[in-house]
Amino acid sequence: MGLGAVALYSGPSAPASSLASVIAQAFASYEPWVWSFGDYAGAPRSSWLLDRQIGSMLEQRPAVAHAVPVKCDGDEAGFAAVGFLVRCTDASAPPSPSLAEKLTLLWTLGPRCALKLNEFNHAVHELHAADAADVGEHFMVSLVGVLPHMQGRGLARQLMESMLATADRENMPVYLFTGNDRNEAMYTRFGFTTRSRRSMGPIVAGHGSGTEVVVRSMLRPAVSGI
Repeated sequence: MGLGAVALYSGPSAPASSLASVIAQAFASYEPWVWSFGDYAGAPRSSWLLDRQIGSMLEQRPAVAHAVPVKCDGDEAGFAAVGFLVRCTDASAPPSPSLAEKLTLLWTLGPRCALKLNEFNHAVHELHAADAADVGEHFMVSLVGVLPHMQGRGLARQLMESMLATADRENMPVYLFTGNDRNEAMYTRFGFTTRSRRSMGPIVAGHGSGTEVVVRSMLRPAVSGI
């Protein structure tokens, strides 16, 4: 077993379920994730939701997954880390889910988790609209995650370098949001500056109970890659 170089995946042929599995495991203890999903943060149901979200993002927004594959005898056997680079023509929110999708989400997650997730999504869309409104077309980095047992090997750095190289080749700014001090410090080293912060309140129960969740909205200006 070994790790391959960062590979790119997009469109309906992308392995959305495998990529979603990495994110579900990587985000199981991430503060905004726990704030939204509570005790279900690391459960299969959040991976199911990610399957749908990631599949839609790859096909419709459009987005490209930058992933570090795990290799076994030269063949791809999964992923150790993944991040998504989304092209945004402006800072408007993505299309709203259909009524059927909303009802499915409510049935699967239950009212509390569904409402918390909706509240979080509304907040980050507002931050995006406010803090990237003046930059025009841009890229957004979304859902950067590394499997827990693969962390500390520089894989997040590899993903960021790959995604930012794409943006720099097109001389475009890059936006992202994050929910903790550690990530904010990491992104600052890549040239991002924090434009605003929004408190979502504390995690009310379970893992991390009492921890205040603060979302940071960050922007990196265009850098010419030529």
